[in-house]
Amino acid sequence: EAVGVLAITPVCWGYLGLAEIHFQRNEIEEAGRLLEEALELAQRTNSFEMMVGIYLLRSRIAILLGDMAQAEAVCKKIAQISQPAWLEYLDVDWATLQGELYLAQGNLSAARQLSLRGRLHQLFF
Repeated sequence: EAVGVLAITPVCWGYLGLAEIHFQRNEIEEAGRLLEEALELAQRTNSFEMMVGIYLLRSRIAILLGDMAQAEAVCKKIAQISQPAWLEYLDVDWATLQGELYLAQGNLSAARQLSLRGRLHQLFF
């Protein structure tokens, strides 16, 4: 089983990387398909890190498609599977995603408040 996990892990990262490329090229359907492949493999290996990366991109796709309910649901999923220490590690990615969601919803006040706290503010201001 350990050999199987070692073989699956790079393939999963490959799917996630390809999904990101397709997302950047606005090939959303293909990005979604690759994310599903990556998620199946990540679940088989119980790879938290990969699952969070997959969910982050899924939420960004939902925002792009205007599906705020789906984006919020995926954000909640990230928070559910994350330990507080991991959210700290993901601070910039997590805050960026939350900021994108707030802006897409037209919630400028929440986006501004988010920009004024934590590492995101320290990095850019």
